[in-house]
Amino acid sequence: MGVTTYYSAGGELLGHRTDVGAAYGTDALGSVTVTAIDDQQRIPTNYYYKPYGSRLNKLGNNADPRYLWNGTSGYRETAISHSKSYVQARHLGQEEGRWTTVDPLWPAEEAFQFCRSSPVFHTDVSGKQVSVVATCLLGHPCNRWSEKKKCEVLHKMLTDAGYTDFEGAVACCDGNPTICIYGRPGIPAKYKGAYDACTRRHENVHVRDKQCIGLGFRWSGSRDDDANKRSECKAYKESWDCFKAQRNKCTDSVCRQFWDGQMEEACMYMHENCKEGDIGMGIRCG
Repeated sequence: MGVTTYYSAGGELLGHRTDVGAAYGTDALGSVTVTAIDDQQRIPTNYYYKPYGSRLNKLGNNADPRYLWNGTSGYRETAISHSKSYVQARHLGQEEGRWTTVDPLWPAEEAFQFCRSSPVFHTDVSGKQVSVVATCLLGHPCNRWSEKKKCEVLHKMLTDAGYTDFEGAVACCDGNPTICIYGRPGIPAKYKGAYDACTRRHENVHVRDKQCIGLGFRWSGSRDDDANKRSECKAYKESWDCFKAQRNKCTDSVCRQFWDGQMEEACMYMHENCKEGDIGMGIRCG
């Protein structure tokens, strides 16, 4: 068997040559729907697919190229049962309509998830970095969501990403912030209102630091890790000040003990994020 050479432009396959050449015709997804042999003696072969890549029909007698369904994007057919598409880093089961090998980023990402289960809003070209899809001039659909829905969608995104201990967050919709307060389990009812108010002050620091950047829907944060730490440093200082103000209002030891515990925890996170001498914040408890 001769060597097969594939031709591409802009990262997309256009055709191949072994003994004779074959040019590909594709659809909007990037699937090869036509192969035309360049010896001018054969009728082009047409391919039809089911939604997740299984072959629906083939009309013609040309040899099948290895890249068919979504082939111009690099999806290569295999002979492996339940893993008939190889996608550079993972296998896809066409009959199952799901990944059948674990995400290379597992356990940081879900084992069999792709683009946080939201491929309309995210992309992952390399298989190792989820990015927000650029939106058109009409903007992301989140611009038409209520604040409640934004917070509900953000809660699911954070949970799917593996976060379990968050009391609040900032939802970013095309760069516009919405503060979401989820509360903390186990907070006594008589302290809940004051605690949630402190959480809001904490999240508002991230809003003031302009951590909602760019298009799409996501949670706040910068690509600059030091910038994130600086913002968290200031936010936990805000929390500590708020907890201290609540403690000063206490008239009994149980109340003071509760707020002392919150101040101690906020102080711990301050030390973790401020790192005096590392990012130079120099902020301390007290």
